[in-house]
Amino acid sequence: MDLLLLNKQDVKSRRNFNVYNIEIPASSTSSLKENLIIETYLALKAYPYTEKELDSYIGEYLQVNNDRLIQKFDLYPFKIKVQSLERTLVDKLYAVCDYDQQGKYDRNSRHLYDIYKIWQSRELQKDQITTLLDLVKIERNSLGKSELYPSAEEEYNLLDNLNEILMNDFFKEDYEKITLSLLYKEENVEYKKMKQALVQMVAELKGMMVY
Repeated sequence: MDLLLLNKQDVKSRRNFNVYNIEIPASSTSSLKENLIIETYLALKAYPYTEKELDSYIGEYLQVNNDRLIQKFDLYPFKIKVQSLERTLVDKLYAVCDYDQQGKYDRNSRHLYDIYKIWQSRELQKDQITTLLDLVKIERNSLGKSELYPSAEEEYNLLDNLNEILMNDFFKEDYEKITLSLLYKEENVEYKKMKQALVQMVAELKGMMVY
């Protein structure tokens, strides 16, 4: 695709975390950055996982219009292992609380939108969430990097603090200015609706906790 990596000197091997800044064509949409940012992170184990079928837009098109090219270039769908919805939700709950503790609200409200969408999914097995909250907290805390994972500290109550974040609208400005501008109209979820759903989610999860 002839894309340019802008920070080649900053990308190092044998790291748990790397950031790749890739130049992309300029857009008239002011909310979009000029660079595509790709982050790779290897310190935390991805579990549980499930198998999903991976396809492409080109493959889907050719299935209808020219299946001979699918065979010629081996563009058939294939299965890959992906992290479960439940774990992804838990990671994003911790991410929101970490960003709050670090005062990093800019361009991070997207996690609230993701949490909203995942919570609405019929595939989500909600009874697994509270167990994963405990397991992920132990794993994050075991890395000994409190500056990166402040919400994994033993005394930190994730659900209580998440509720406080929502009630105080800490991410509201970024959500309405940035996140909403990145969504298609049919996928648009107003801040008030998202907030109400997540406050209800927190209450539901609290009711499922075993003390």
